[in-house]
Amino acid sequence: KLIQTEDLGVYTNKEEENKGPDYTQLNGVLRNLEPHHQTAIELVYFKGLTHREAHQEMDVPLGTFKSYVQQALKHLRTAYQKEGLVLLFFIKLWFGNG
Repeated sequence: KLIQTEDLGVYTNKEEENKGPDYTQLNGVLRNLEPHHQTAIELVYFKGLTHREAHQEMDVPLGTFKSYVQQALKHLRTAYQKEGLVLLFFIKLWFGNG
């Protein structure tokens, strides 16, 4: 059975509705990361993979992966300190990891 375009509105993403300006700001800062740093953060904090699982997913040595995460967190922390926000608070609040 085909779904008409008008009917697609019933499939709203409730998660997207709950995201305010802080989420948008976090997302903007994440997009400024180097691609490999962004991927590392997404795998661990958004998808919930362990470092071991994520380094295999990225096909890089575990030490390299851990370095990516540390460098990304340092960049994010610096970006948020400039604006008076604390990155780890947001990560713990939104994603329950940390």
